[in-house]
Amino acid sequence: MDEEKQHDVDMGENGDDGEDDSSSSDEEVEMDPADEKLIMNLEKQLAANPSVYDTHVQLIQVLRKCKLRERLRQARQRMHDLFPFNESQWMDWINDEMAAISSQDDIDRIKALFQVAVQDYISVPLWESYLEFLKAVDPEVTAKTAAGAECFRQAAEAALTAAGMHLTEGHHIWQLYRAFEQELLDAAGGSEEKQLERLRALWHRQLQLPQASAAALLAEYEAWEASSGKAAVPDHIKSAVERSASAAQLRAAHEAAVGGDKAPDASLLAAYMAYIQLEKAQKDPARVQLLYERALAVFPVTSELWLHYTRWLEAELKVPALINKAYARAVRNCPWVGSLWAAALRAMERTGAPDEQHAALAEKALAAGMQGPEDYLSVLLARADCLRHQLPTAAPAASEAAAKLRAWFARARDTMAQYFGDSVDRSLRLPGYWGHVEGAVLGDLAAMRAVWEEAVKGPLGRYCETWLAWVAQERALRQLAPARSIFKRAYSRKFEEGGQVTLAYEWLKFEREEGSAEELWQASLKVDPLIEEARAAAAAAANQPAAATARAAAANAKKLSREEIKAMRRANDPNFKERKPGTKREAGDGAAAEAAAEAADEDDSAAAPNKRSKARQPEDADMTDPGLQAAAAAAAAAERPHYTDEHTVFVKGLGFDVQEEDLRRLFSELGVKSVRIGRDRVTGASRGFAYVDFDADDAVQKASQKDGHVVNGRTLLIAKSQPPGAGGRGRGRGRGGDSSSSWGRGRGRGDDSSSRGRGRGRFGEGDHHYDGGRGGGGFRGGRGGGGFRGGLGFHGGRGDRDAPGNLPHMRHHLQMGEKAPGHKIPSLVPRALLAKQGGQQQQQQQGGDAAAAAQDMRPKTNEDFKKMLQK
Repeated sequence: MDEEKQHDVDMGENGDDGEDDSSSSDEEVEMDPADEKLIMNLEKQLAANPSVYDTHVQLIQVLRKCKLRERLRQARQRMHDLFPFNESQWMDWINDEMAAISSQDDIDRIKALFQVAVQDYISVPLWESYLEFLKAVDPEVTAKTAAGAECFRQAAEAALTAAGMHLTEGHHIWQLYRAFEQELLDAAGGSEEKQLERLRALWHRQLQLPQASAAALLAEYEAWEASSGKAAVPDHIKSAVERSASAAQLRAAHEAAVGGDKAPDASLLAAYMAYIQLEKAQKDPARVQLLYERALAVFPVTSELWLHYTRWLEAELKVPALINKAYARAVRNCPWVGSLWAAALRAMERTGAPDEQHAALAEKALAAGMQGPEDYLSVLLARADCLRHQLPTAAPAASEAAAKLRAWFARARDTMAQYFGDSVDRSLRLPGYWGHVEGAVLGDLAAMRAVWEEAVKGPLGRYCETWLAWVAQERALRQLAPARSIFKRAYSRKFEEGGQVTLAYEWLKFEREEGSAEELWQASLKVDPLIEEARAAAAAAANQPAAATARAAAANAKKLSREEIKAMRRANDPNFKERKPGTKREAGDGAAAEAAAEAADEDDSAAAPNKRSKARQPEDADMTDPGLQAAAAAAAAAERPHYTDEHTVFVKGLGFDVQEEDLRRLFSELGVKSVRIGRDRVTGASRGFAYVDFDADDAVQKASQKDGHVVNGRTLLIAKSQPPGAGGRGRGRGRGGDSSSSWGRGRGRGDDSSSRGRGRGRFGEGDHHYDGGRGGGGFRGGRGGGGFRGGLGFHGGRGDRDAPGNLPHMRHHLQMGEKAPGHKIPSLVPRALLAKQGGQQQQQQQGGDAAAAAQDMRPKTNEDFKKMLQK
């Protein structure tokens, strides 16, 4: 309030000169033409926009300078109708009015001004001035009539209630009050017992309060009692004085922190809040209220302080008149804060105010010049709450209250769209509330859906939260078919911030919890491509250099047509034979078989995607081009860093907030080479573990000694990294011929040396012999499949580990034999065939497991296989 301070200085320079203007009207005062022009300009500005505080202050300054008393009074009144006055502004106004007293009407007007002035903020000087004015100017008080004495006592009691417990300044009011009563006692000759007891009671009341100078006050009281003829001070008063002195000592440090002419900064506000907490702990509501008022006098536009104060009044004092009065003062001081208006509306409703007053306050709030969408939305929702509470329990949809509530919702929507069309409330408080009332409270599903339709067609429709909130309301009303249709409408839309994937997961969750198996399957068909696309994008984003290299290689790769790819594959396939025309496969139903065979001949890596997947591929990339795929894979592999884990520790138990810098600080003295935190491929969130690479083994040993160290409140497990054995994951692909004992082929590939293996399979009805190709050595070798029909081989098999302690073989519907001496790779033999043959030669070939299978001649059932898998 720098303008206010300057205004106060100007007032003191120009208006406090004691000169009395004897003119009866403003027209008789001569003015400087520049001042007159300035006054007219300022009044014109205020007529256009009366809410500008500084313009009011400037106009009052120039009117006071020109001594235009009547226009000055009107200007001050207009300003006070909009804004509260501080202590200096009230003193200036009252002093100007007192300088021109000429009648009882002037005295009455000044008394009314004092009564209004003490309501804005607590001010001991204002209360002192009011009491002194009554003693000096009011005829009844001056004459010490019964009416005058009662008038003064009422004012003095109000002053004591407001500021009498002020630790350092309250004694001024007590002193004025006692002096007036002493004058009445002296006027009665000092012998009136009733007046003597009244004055003694005043002494006792003051002595029981914490006083900055309790000992001096007690001495003064003892002298007064001695002069009145009473010899000793009662013991209970002495005890009370001792307690008040202790209480004053307890508060002395806090009083020093907030006293004096300190700047109204954050430290002063913190000192006041600490003082308030002390008084709350002492459980004296009157002193708590006084401290809040003192703090607000220094920080009148701190909205959070007003909210603290009003909430405390509602929780502790619970006096409706006091609560509503405090909120009225709060919104006068901070009219731009919507949360204060909303709290005032809710308090007014709780205290039982008529709906007309509530509606008027809401209208006043909307016209108060609030700043942002959150402010307006708070007020609109507070009024909506009040109207909803008025709905009858029986047939609410047809009531007048329902019509009023719907009209208010519509007005709220229009207000937000008019003033904040670009603002988006992603918490959906307005449409969500309106939709809930229409669907769940009033039972009008069509109206509820109209609300959401309007929401999703506006800016809120860009966010998946809007669609999911609509689904949630439909689901809460058990409208599952409409909820599912919303998912079908929304899943293919592009949402902000990756909302499409979020909605896809929510649809799957919805179908798992509410839908059938078929509905879950249909939903997964639609959203799985979106989820896979998001995962691929996240993986690419995690390695930008590799992605850039792959894109460059893809751009330079030769584009092959579908026919060229097919011709290249057939040329390299030794089992492919050109069919002669005129065979049975070309006649009749053979056309379908031919189409199936052609589809089976397509290479897996060049298989055509479905329409949706194809539509989602970039236009400049031919995803069926094997050259492009090879170039991209090679570029990505070349750019990807290679870690051997030779000098690496494994760290487990990380908090999700731990970053790479935290681990570097932990091992800072050991020379960290790199830090790799395990992260989720889709979300990027930490998975709670990391690898830390060093340059030497001794650093690894020292790092391992930090096992059990605490980082961000989590105890870490640290140990030397133990990478898995060499070799790579294999893959296999099998192709067979037709069912008339044709040969199949299998191929397996590992990522380490000696990892390739080939095998040929055959299926003949005569001997029922079935062999599959096996992958080579390494960690996981590939396995080719057996031939039955084209493309029906067994894919993705496992190889054997060459080192001891290898993983057990995966057991499906195949029995895998034991390793023969020399670590030869065994064959894969179906259990049913083993049981059927049962020969000694076959048992020896297959080892112990095959022998055990041959002894059990009965066919294996699903339960048998289940038991095997559980072993």
